Amino acid sequence: MAHNLVKKGHQLAIYDVQSAAAVKFEKLGAKIYPTPAELAKVSDRIITMLPASQHVRSAFTGSDGILR
Repeated sequence: MAHNLVKKGHQLAIYDVQSAAAVKFEKLGAKIYPTPAELAKVSDRIITMLPASQHVRSAFTGSDGILR
């Protein structure tokens, strides 16, 4: 999805836990951020692409994603 957005001319700000995965987007013009918090400070909209619900909870709450 990110690749298609960049190809269509959209400006992207990206964070990835695997920083090597973000490098290819940086070469296409995306701005890479070191933490989700830094990315959120400069973002009007955030799109997540995460493998499972617990990862989404963790990304948005900063917790381990386990509901107690």
